[in-house]
Amino acid sequence: MDGFWKFLGLAVMAAVIALTLRTANKPFGTVFSLAAGAMLLLALIDPMKQAAETLSEIARAAENDQEHVTLILKMLGVSFAAELGAQACRDAGEESIAMRIEMSAKIMLVVLAAPMLRQMAQLILELTA
Repeated sequence: MDGFWKFLGLAVMAAVIALTLRTANKPFGTVFSLAAGAMLLLALIDPMKQAAETLSEIARAAENDQEHVTLILKMLGVSFAAELGAQACRDAGEESIAMRIEMSAKIMLVVLAAPMLRQMAQLILELTA
């Protein structure tokens, strides 16, 4: 939990610095904001690994199919990457590109979930027949 508070403090401090720099020199403030965002993301690598390991342990304990865990991790990866890309575009003042990234992520999530949705539909049909 301490790690979260440190991360939050660094993020707020980076935001204040970016805002200050942006008022003096907009391009430099934008570059700083993008760099700070990348550094903050790098700081999350270990917690993301821990979360993935926890999901794998839960799947093993429940004797679930590893395919489902892999699918969930892929979907989380797409979600996080899309959010990062969209926010970076917003930081650069490109709202329309950010919206396209978010839309493409939603489409990719549907594509990734399609096999599971097919299995569920087939199971429902078998149960109701």
